Amino acid sequence: MTILSILLGSMLTVVLPSYAQQAQDERVTTDKLLEILDNAGKSAEEAFSLAKSRGVSIPAQVEQKRLDGLAIAKEAVQLRDQGRLAEARQKVIQALQSIKDAMVNISPQLESSRTPAEAQAIKARQIESAAERLAEASKRMEEAVATAEKKGLNVSNVKAKLSETKALVEKVREQARAGRVDDAAKDLEASENAIGQSVAALRPAIDRNKRNQSMQYVEGIEERLDNATGVARSVLEGLLQRLPAPARQGIQTALQAISRAEERAKAKVAEAREMIQEGRVQDAMPKLGELRGEVAQVISEIKQRNPDLGSAIEKSDKNKVAIKVLEDRAEILREKGADTTSLKAKIDEAGNLMKDLVEKLKQQDTNAVNDIQRRIDSIVNEAKGLADQLERR
Repeated sequence: MTILSILLGSMLTVVLPSYAQQAQDERVTTDKLLEILDNAGKSAEEAFSLAKSRGVSIPAQVEQKRLDGLAIAKEAVQLRDQGRLAEARQKVIQALQSIKDAMVNISPQLESSRTPAEAQAIKARQIESAAERLAEASKRMEEAVATAEKKGLNVSNVKAKLSETKALVEKVREQARAGRVDDAAKDLEASENAIGQSVAALRPAIDRNKRNQSMQYVEGIEERLDNATGVARSVLEGLLQRLPAPARQGIQTALQAISRAEERAKAKVAEAREMIQEGRVQDAMPKLGELRGEVAQVISEIKQRNPDLGSAIEKSDKNKVAIKVLEDRAEILREKGADTTSLKAKIDEAGNLMKDLVEKLKQQDTNAVNDIQRRIDSIVNEAKGLADQLERR
């Protein structure tokens, strides 16, 4: 089967979904498909003309299949011009199928009519095209490896495989151009195996990185829970010691409710951590989503028992999340080569103030808490501005 017939077959299963997923504008999608159809029709016409010039007998029904495809293509253009885009795309599918069927029927006769030299030349071009695709795949792999390396992943074995692949691809090109097609075909297969091994070697490193990132997220959630409950417990227990016995019941009830909420959250944290440690990161994802809600639930429990304290803790938690987002942005910018020195200094300054804030919350120093929170807000806003500037460069 010729490359053209293979290409026409793949259009129905690969090209169409790809455009449908990527194009936001229906008109653009339809125009692209019509362009593909037009090229297919021209290629089929050239193939049929070549077959006839070589005395290949083409059955009338096969010729009619091609003509039917061209007629349906005209209908598709008319529907596009009328704005009936969905119907036009359906016609494109029908036309491509008809042209493909016609090509499949003449391909064996056309190929058998080729001289050995022509067949060899076509095979060489096919191998060169395959080598180009492998070279492009190698380039994308190099970019992925470079990103992984910046994240601290050990990718030395992947880089070695990629070097092997690049050398093989260049060898394939040289052999195909020199007409050593059989040797080129063998090295092409070796190149495909090498890049497959590169992908396989990179996957464990990526999986480890996913586990590490997921575990860092869990640890961040646990730290937020500890901060919220630790501050609340410290404040409420301090009140408990100062209040007379008859007035302690409400504080004790609040402490018990907060402890129950904390236990529920910590149980989910432990479950998520176990999943990640076992390598079941995908299974842990829904649980990680639940953990964010658990932090909010614990803070809500504190607010019900002590609104002022709960609000202060809630504000502190939001600051902590904002600082974590900035840390992530700074890391991405650093990987892209940006100078993040000033941004990191602002983030560190906000982080240090957060530690002071927790202590002042425990001491119930309202004035100090308000002052620190204002300073953190200001620094976070400055850091966001710096990050925005770096992203625009």
